[in-house]
Amino acid sequence: MRSKKFALLTTTVLSLVILAACGNNNAANTANTSTNAASGTNQASNAEQDEAKQPSLEVSSLSIGTARDLQLASEIIVAIEEGYFSEEGLDINLELFQSGADVTAALAGGSIPIGSVGDSPATILKGSGSAVQIIAQQSDISGAQSMVVNPNTIKTPEDLNGKKIAYSPGNTSEALFLQIVEHYGLDTSSMDIYKMGGTEMTIAYEKGDIDAFVVWEPVILNTTKIGAMRFISASQSYVPGEEGPQKLAGFHSVLLTDTKFAEKHPNTVKAVLRALSKAVAFIHESPDQAAAHAAETLQLDLADAIEIMSLNEYSLAITPELIEDIENTSSFLLANEKIKELPDFSEFVNPGFLLEVDPTLVTWTP
Repeated sequence: MRSKKFALLTTTVLSLVILAACGNNNAANTANTSTNAASGTNQASNAEQDEAKQPSLEVSSLSIGTARDLQLASEIIVAIEEGYFSEEGLDINLELFQSGADVTAALAGGSIPIGSVGDSPATILKGSGSAVQIIAQQSDISGAQSMVVNPNTIKTPEDLNGKKIAYSPGNTSEALFLQIVEHYGLDTSSMDIYKMGGTEMTIAYEKGDIDAFVVWEPVILNTTKIGAMRFISASQSYVPGEEGPQKLAGFHSVLLTDTKFAEKHPNTVKAVLRALSKAVAFIHESPDQAAAHAAETLQLDLADAIEIMSLNEYSLAITPELIEDIENTSSFLLANEKIKELPDFSEFVNPGFLLEVDPTLVTWTP
């Protein structure tokens, strides 16, 4: 009898323990569910707060100008095609011009507030007295500026002596030619030198009127298709037996804005930079797709776009190297009377907007 009572008591105690455990688990599950729900609510609340903290755009619709050139237009095209501008609340009208000089003319005339141009046109515009400032780099385009030669008659740099050579005066073409002459100790007095535009160089080479010339992409690539050879770029040697990186000069494309526009629309400017920063990342992660976007917009052959874009180093970064290269370009332009005085870089380059967007991209300050 006592054993039965003990067994009954034991069973009752175990049942109570199990019920208590189940109750604790249910309470814990209820608590976890409540915690997760609260966490989700907090995350949504934080997202809403972050969105609320994002300053409103002063203007959401604007035009950005650039040339029909992969050195200048690639990031802007990618930002449009991948929807990065739209993500920032921007409606961008892309205005494509024939040259960087046309872009700076539009900036000076007030028809566009922001443009992507080479550092030479940007510096010339600043030197003319226009109130403009560089707010970001677009790319290092040094690899897309090169001397092209007839491989049958020129196999070493010394072979350039006594040859017929062309360049375009007063820009990166002439600047690189002079750097090549200096680096290799060439004798310009022995050369027949011609000054002409890029398209004229291709025609002259095909007719056999010149042996070598210094120009930019895509003229270089088009001429290699008729037998010419890349020989020496601003950043690379293609000389047989001497191939490899070699910096002779630094050339860049930059994002230029009207100073008054930037002062009145800082949130819009920063939104543009955020979109372009995403575009740079996309170009690095998906170069072929980025080239496809650019090729379609600029009506280029895809293979050509892939090859040319691989020669550029796309980045928004404002660095001491960028500033040094633009200072060298400015000195060249001054010597060639393209500008009357060297620009004040504390006014010409404004890293403040990019610094707020991504501090890691700014290593130079005025």
